[in-house]
Amino acid sequence: MKKSILLISILAIAGWSYVSNAQPCDISVPGVKLNYSIPEGSNCKINIDLYFDLRHNAGGKWVWVHVWPTSVYSNWNYSSPPTVANGGLTGSIATIGAEHQGLNLVVASNYPPDNTAPGFQSAGISVFESPAATPDFERYTFKNIELIVPGGCNIPQSFSADVWESQASNSQVIHCSSKGLIFYANDPKVTGLLFCNNPRNYKFDITTINTAGLTVDYKVVIDMDGNGIYNPAVDNITVNSGTATMNAENNYKFSSGVLNYPPYSALKPYSDLPLWVVVSGSSLSYEIYGFITNTCIPLPVKFSSFNAVRNNENVNINWSTAFETNNKGFFIERKAAEENWQQMGFVSSKADNGNSNELIQYQFSDYNTLKSVSEYRIAQMDLDGKISYSDIRMIKGYGQSVKLLVFPNPSPDGQINVVMENINTATVLQLIDMNGKVVKSWANIINNKIVMEGIKSGIYILRAWSDGNEAVNVKLFVGK
Repeated sequence: MKKSILLISILAIAGWSYVSNAQPCDISVPGVKLNYSIPEGSNCKINIDLYFDLRHNAGGKWVWVHVWPTSVYSNWNYSSPPTVANGGLTGSIATIGAEHQGLNLVVASNYPPDNTAPGFQSAGISVFESPAATPDFERYTFKNIELIVPGGCNIPQSFSADVWESQASNSQVIHCSSKGLIFYANDPKVTGLLFCNNPRNYKFDITTINTAGLTVDYKVVIDMDGNGIYNPAVDNITVNSGTATMNAENNYKFSSGVLNYPPYSALKPYSDLPLWVVVSGSSLSYEIYGFITNTCIPLPVKFSSFNAVRNNENVNINWSTAFETNNKGFFIERKAAEENWQQMGFVSSKADNGNSNELIQYQFSDYNTLKSVSEYRIAQMDLDGKISYSDIRMIKGYGQSVKLLVFPNPSPDGQINVVMENINTATVLQLIDMNGKVVKSWANIINNKIVMEGIKSGIYILRAWSDGNEAVNVKLFVGK
């Protein structure tokens, strides 16, 4: 049975308590990757990936996770599945689950005990299973879990989580459970950058918003399969390690400085792989993961073109490839406002066995009646499951008739977003003041969005044109 109660103990800075009415779920090596934490009105939106090792048993079918702000934790007894009706989910903000379907682990599309579970999440969630370094365990990863709580993102946000499993097909019987897992989801944070020198260099920072300070251990390892998922069983080459102290004297920040990692930093294929920063310590009951992207290698697919054009309630997406290597196909992904990226469909590679040196055309139509601007990108997947992303295209909202979308307009601070529809050839953009003077000019634009900054107060005409197309003009107001 797949025991996963650890799922959220993953994050506890102050340590997590362990209580179980049913048989304990057997877990080890919890970890968390903070994707982002951003203010949203008076709330804080936090997005995380959760990791854990789980002892595998063929009888396990479901694993469930419920999350509360610690201040409103329900402390359910798990004699039965928690629901809104029995009070078990009172105050909860997230419910996430996964189901074993044969050999596959699939994100749950609903919560069978209660289809009104508050904060149920399925769209945008990904789940992965692989062999673990711990004997008799499997490694599990749940990506893009979203937590929204009152209060700012500049204070540690405390959560409590319960995890339970069921062998029943409809999750009505609890096999094992753990509860009261306390964690802080937004502290500490790890960021990093890799430089494409030869040999490669990198740097990383660890920061805390805990005013009491924090001392941690860290190690830097190579992401050996390049899949962006940390697994100690696979990612087992350590290139650096040490101890970091963050306190008032260093503004609660540890900076590694620029480092290289011989012999791997000049040795292929290692120098073309990403890095992980793994943070642990006696004050943490979980590991914290920071991902350092490696953008120094050619992508397996070269995009010759990529366009997205609104046609009433549909957005038509067209792209072409100049060559493909071991390409499985393309996920079409969409994002609106501050939402997460969502997969809207998949188009298989037309290349023979995923390999081609010829121009290949693709298309996809997405039903989209969102009133606000949408972003689109293509996530190319190779035959090994590795993902590479295209540039981003922005599309006007449904019902917006303009070909040149400018926002905000008026601009209060001189920063303006410009979205141009249907960029097929290099485009010229000019900002012209009321005296007819060209204040700023952009040439050979190939992406359909740019951001203008530092525009002085005044009234302007923004003009865009490309070969063979009529110029488009928009009046723009800037007031600072």
